Formats: sequence, structure tokens, C-alpha cells
Amino acid sequence: MEWREIEVFTTKEGIEPLTGCLNLLGINGFVVNDSEEFKAFTEDKNANWDYIDDSLLGLKDRENSVTCYIPDNDQGDELLEALKAELKALKERDAEGRFGRLEFKENTVKEEDWANNWKEYFKPFDVGVNLLVTPSWIETDLT
Repeated sequence: MEWREIEVFTTKEGIEPLTGCLNLLGINGFVVNDSEEFKAFTEDKNANWDYIDDSLLGLKDRENSVTCYIPDNDQGDELLEALKAELKALKERDAEGRFGRLEFKENTVKEEDWANNWKEYFKPFDVGVNLLVTPSWIETDLT
């Protein structure tokens, strides 16, 4: 099955009204990309982390957005039209532009991609001198 990945661009102030609209449409699962929150996390000297992957550091410089997934079928077409109408209504209520541009980009994602994409974040790593922890799907030269 294919899915539509819909990323809606907004501001920090617009995240809550936007996710409220998604919930009203029955879209209960979404990803919030809040660059300000991520930047604060990276600058927190009391945090309990010691490493952030370089690929994630770009998140602090990107525009805030909310990403959701809808099926690429007739039901998804109806949801997308309803989402467009909600975004238009939200823009009309936001005369001051506090919620950002409220525009979206769409990508197609195959469900099979989701089944394995998470694996890219797990790589072999050394623990001390004599121990290498390796995920089962990665082949190494060691026996």
C-alpha cells in the first residue's frame, strides 16, 4: 500500500491549532518538527545525552512543520481535500499571519519502506576494545 506524506509548514504558535485541525479530521498520528524546541534541547547543558547524530543537527535550522500520513486511495483523497479546506479556513482566521504560511508538500511513501527504514539508524558500534555490537541485518568482516 502507498501512503501520502503531507508536511504542513507553520510556526511554533501555529503547531497547536494545526494539530487540532488534524485531530478533528480524524488524523491522530503526526510528527511535529519544532526547530525551536530542538535547538533548546541541544543547548541544554543539563540534558542526559552525550551524542546527537550529525544528520539531526539540521533540524534546528529548518522551518517548523507537522507531518502526517494518509492513505493513497479514495479515502485519502477525501482527507486531503478536507485538509486543504481546514488550512484555508485556518489562514482566514489568522489575519496577523502568526501561524505561518500553512502550505504543504506531498510525497508518496510505500509501506514497505517503513518496514525497513528504521534500520538505517542502527549501526555497529564498539564497546571497549574487544566487543562490537552489530545489528543482525548487517554483515561484518568479523566472525
